Amino acid sequence: MAVLCDFKGRDEADILKELIDRLIEMIGNQPERYIKENCPRYGRGLRCLAEPHHATRSQTMAHSSRKTSDSRFTWDDYRAWPDDERWELIEGVAYAMSPAPSTRHQVVTLNLASQIKAKLAGKPCKPFIAPTDVKLSGLDLVQPDILVVCDPAKITPSHIEGAPDLVIEVLSPATSTKDLREKKALYERFGVAEYVVIDPLENYAIRFLNGPDGFDKGTVIAADEMLILATLEGMEIPLWEVFELPAPAGEGADPFPSSQPT
Repeated sequence: MAVLCDFKGRDEADILKELIDRLIEMIGNQPERYIKENCPRYGRGLRCLAEPHHATRSQTMAHSSRKTSDSRFTWDDYRAWPDDERWELIEGVAYAMSPAPSTRHQVVTLNLASQIKAKLAGKPCKPFIAPTDVKLSGLDLVQPDILVVCDPAKITPSHIEGAPDLVIEVLSPATSTKDLREKKALYERFGVAEYVVIDPLENYAIRFLNGPDGFDKGTVIAADEMLILATLEGMEIPLWEVFELPAPAGEGADPFPSSQPT
């Protein structure tokens, strides 16, 4: 709906009035949501309305016959969005997967995923890394950093259908609150058996196990300890290797050294 306008020769008051009128017309009573969704390249402000841009989530939703009655986004809406954009849906609310993760985030993710993949070789459970779509419902779609699925029926050519057995999120400053609040609640509700969050800056992990009453309070694992993945038959991952830190003192040494002559 926004078009490139010719403001040459017009005074600033006239330009501002037109932009405000267009803003009201396009976004109604949700200005913050509109600007956040449609103006990521320009920051928050009116100038994005005078710039050309491609089809957006608001435009897709406005023309979609699959829009829910309360204007939440759906799986079908998401599938129509541009392939070069990464989004997640939680209860129909769209969350941008941007900016791109830091190099530290990617190093830690790769180190952990590589260990899990190697230890699962020849076993039925399959690991995946982002961006892999995980469809939990028609209104819930996530792309965990690492996930493991043990039920082959959930693995489709395009996405994972249903809850993974294990989900691991490596925290980023832009997404840590969502990972520890909205996504944790989502994984609990849909029956993810084990949820692990990794802090790549402070070098620790928290593991949550799902039970009859939901996730437990969580277990903190330090960088010099083993991360034990209960859903993968107690698989042990040395966190110091994931974080590329020196091995803890005595690691690999004989726990019962021979007595030395006096």
